[in-house]
Amino acid sequence: MRYEQSQGSGEETENNSEDDSEDNGARAANRGCTSHACDNRGDEADQQELREGAATLTLGCHGRERRELRALGIAFAMGVGILLDTFLVRSVLVPAQNSDESPATAALRVANVSQPVELRRRRLVSLLAFFVRRLLWTIPLVLVVMLATFALMRGSGGDPFNPPEGFAPLPTPLQKQLRDYYNLDSPWIVEFGTYVRNVTTLDFGPSLVLRGVTVDDVIAQSFPVTLELIAFAAALALPIGIALGLLAALRRNSVSDLLATSTASVLLVIPVFFVAYVLSQYPIFQWHIVSGGWDGVAPKILPSLSLALAPTGYVARLIRATVVETLEEDYVRTARAKGLRFHRIVVVHILRNSLTPLVAAFVPMLVLLVTGAFFVEQFFMIPGASTFFLQAAQARDYPMLLGLTVAMTVLILLANLFADTFLMALDPRLRESA
Repeated sequence: MRYEQSQGSGEETENNSEDDSEDNGARAANRGCTSHACDNRGDEADQQELREGAATLTLGCHGRERRELRALGIAFAMGVGILLDTFLVRSVLVPAQNSDESPATAALRVANVSQPVELRRRRLVSLLAFFVRRLLWTIPLVLVVMLATFALMRGSGGDPFNPPEGFAPLPTPLQKQLRDYYNLDSPWIVEFGTYVRNVTTLDFGPSLVLRGVTVDDVIAQSFPVTLELIAFAAALALPIGIALGLLAALRRNSVSDLLATSTASVLLVIPVFFVAYVLSQYPIFQWHIVSGGWDGVAPKILPSLSLALAPTGYVARLIRATVVETLEEDYVRTARAKGLRFHRIVVVHILRNSLTPLVAAFVPMLVLLVTGAFFVEQFFMIPGASTFFLQAAQARDYPMLLGLTVAMTVLILLANLFADTFLMALDPRLRESA
């Protein structure tokens, strides 16, 4: 722009003196026009100056690209943190006014950059405020779950140091140490406060029944196995359920719709313990088609399939209902009227907008997976958290039972927190209501 104005302004430009930086830019531009002569000389220093001059001329002639790059820089800096947004956006990252630029043009350019940044900043602040607020609410929820579990275990009676048949009692000196450690002879409020203190320090303590075993070791060893089982089941349930629901919705009131809907309903209502019993008893223990356990890929197929059936039916029914509703929207009719291809309408306009309720239903599906994992791990003899949970409930091992319950509660609450935050990021209407 500066180079073009110097040619069209005539004597007015010749009478105005420029500063040293502008002279350097003009000389670099002139050197850029004689690039062939510089190449013949083969001087590396001149070639470097040519590249710098070409870059200076490009930046001067392409202000739009310059503004876009700076807008991207503003968006990146906005995601780094809110504390720097006022100074960074208004003082540093907004493009500065050029010497030959009128105040009106500069104000318009700054407004075009700062308005989208302000909008994105407000969205980011809204998401962060929602995330922090929900994260703070998880603390009293965890305390309520701990208190309810503690009350149920204490109200059930019995003595953990007199375990039922099948569990060896601990030596008397060790029993006394554990009573002092957990304050078992103190009032219930003192005992509960001691356990809350241990949980806040991430020290769940030793088991009251299993000698030499701590709750932290059990959580570290068994929870990854349970989470892996849940992840494999979800990896099977999501694509199959989405495919069934989409097939039923796109061919509504047809034989395919009837078959897909019936299959989804059967998968949803069939008991997981029945499927786990059948698939573990016959293919593994009687016919010996597949080995049991959790080592290798083949032993993980049947347990994951048993756990994935109910979530598959749940996802299929949800996707069918959402897609049927989306097909009646105006933007889908507009896309059809424009002559877009059918698969593009399904993928871009229908399926993408139908996945938002699936994110909202992530927590109920996670509850199905967690509760079903207890039955699957028992029937397939998987060394997950359910084995220790049932043993702790039978032997009245309070620390073990409370530790596993708290860990599972935190897992579900964090999954719910991230799912709700992701849903708010997808749907602007939820951000406005929050």
